[in-house]
Amino acid sequence: MKKITLFLASFVLVAALHADDQLRQVQQALKDQGFYYGEVDGEGGTETNAAIRRYQIRGGLEVTGKLNDQTLAALHLGGAEPPAVVSQPPTPAPEVAPEATVAPRSNVVESDKNFLRRQPPAEPETAVEPPQPKPTAPIEPNFAAVFQRTPFERAPAAVQRDTLRRAQVRLYREGFYRGEIDGAPGSATQRAIADY
Repeated sequence: MKKITLFLASFVLVAALHADDQLRQVQQALKDQGFYYGEVDGEGGTETNAAIRRYQIRGGLEVTGKLNDQTLAALHLGGAEPPAVVSQPPTPAPEVAPEATVAPRSNVVESDKNFLRRQPPAEPETAVEPPQPKPTAPIEPNFAAVFQRTPFERAPAAVQRDTLRRAQVRLYREGFYRGEIDGAPGSATQRAIADY
C-alpha cells in the first residue's frame, strides 16, 4: 500500500512539474507574441487564461481560454498538428471597362414612371416679391417734435439721441415704454412720453 501511495504521490508531483513547465513555456510564448503581460511563473490564473483567450481569438482557434491540443500546436509546443492558416488573398474587384455602364433595371425604372404618373402636377409657384433692401444711408430722425420748446430743441443730434435714449430707459423702468432702447423718436416713444 505504501508503494502505491508513493507511486501516486511521485506521479502527481512529476505531472505537476511537467504541467508547470508546459505552462511556463506557454506563458513565455504568449509573452513573446504580446498576448501575456504577467510573470512567467508556470502558475495558471485569470491573466494566463485571458492571454490564451486573446491568442485563440487572434489565431482563429476555438476560444476556450484553456490549453488544448489545437492551441498548443499553434504555439508550436506539442499537441496536434497546427491548424492550417485559413487566410485567403483578397479577392480582386472585377474589372469594369470604362465604356461599360450598368444598365438600370427595367422594373425599377418602370415603377418610378408609374409613381410619377400618379402624382398630381405641381402647382406653379406664385411669384413672391423679394423684400426691399433697407436703405444703407441712415435716415436722420426728426427730433424737432419731441424736443420742441425744450432746452434741447437746438442741441446737436447726438445729444438729442443720447437724451432720448436715457428717457427711454427711465420710461421702460417706470412701465410706460416697451420698445427698443435706441434713442430714436418713434411713435411708441412719443406715446410713452405723452402717457408719462
